[in-house]
Amino acid sequence: MAKRWTRRQFLGGMALTVLSAWAGGVPLRRARAAGRLRAVHLSDFHWGYRGAYNRHPEASLQAVWSRIAALSPKPDLAVVTGDLIEATGDAAQRQARLTEVKALLDRLGMPWHAVPGEHDAFGDGGQRFEAVIGPRYYHRRLGGVEIFGLDNVSRGPFLDPGQLSWLEHEVKTLADDSVVLVLSHAPLFPLFIPWNWYTYNGDVVYRLFRRFSAKQFLFGHIHQALDRVQGGMNRAGLPTSWPLPEPGPLVRLEPWPQGATHPEMGLGFRVLDWQDGQFQEASVYLEPPPGTLGVAP
Repeated sequence: MAKRWTRRQFLGGMALTVLSAWAGGVPLRRARAAGRLRAVHLSDFHWGYRGAYNRHPEASLQAVWSRIAALSPKPDLAVVTGDLIEATGDAAQRQARLTEVKALLDRLGMPWHAVPGEHDAFGDGGQRFEAVIGPRYYHRRLGGVEIFGLDNVSRGPFLDPGQLSWLEHEVKTLADDSVVLVLSHAPLFPLFIPWNWYTYNGDVVYRLFRRFSAKQFLFGHIHQALDRVQGGMNRAGLPTSWPLPEPGPLVRLEPWPQGATHPEMGLGFRVLDWQDGQFQEASVYLEPPPGTLGVAP
């Protein structure tokens, strides 16, 4: 499991220089894809937010873009696990925010794939997300890696029946030794139900992908790095907006102001490499939480 931190550790102390959080590999017994693929995992921009939780969200996102540009080797694609924008009840504003985020993602200069978060789908069930960003769920292939984008938020904390039927059909077309990335916004497993950190029929997804050895499930929503083996390796993306606390019955699900001294602590992105028959992951922070160890990718 990736290094995690308590709320007290997060808020206290001075972080060191910018480091990555954790790196590890999952050996795979069989893999058809040759060569390598490097993906940048982005999440939870909340574009359009104004408030104390992040007083300069545009600057934070620009800093992440600069770090991505400096990566070596260069990424092959970017994946975004939802909440591209801050929710709004104004349809025109929702359209404008999604359009702005699309332009920002295009500036990365690489293919990118995104899935909706509940903020993106608020008010219209994801209709404008589909019009501006793309389908709510899809199957793509890049560099021998099968990429599945899922929607487990726009109708509620579940995958709707039509989507599950489509997914079952698509998965049946794959060879057993396929290399698979599955994207969703909320975790597919019940991480913490009181905070809506779950997908109530996510176990169906795990069953459909059970026969594949080479698989990774990427999600967002929880605004912190977390790795969990359940139906395969599940990895949460770092936010570019604000951090959230670890789940717990006596802790409120409430972002906290990061303050003038540590405005970028806990923000960043993750890098996922497929190479030599295994996945390797590293987290890159704009400012790492205290006690974070690792080496930058």
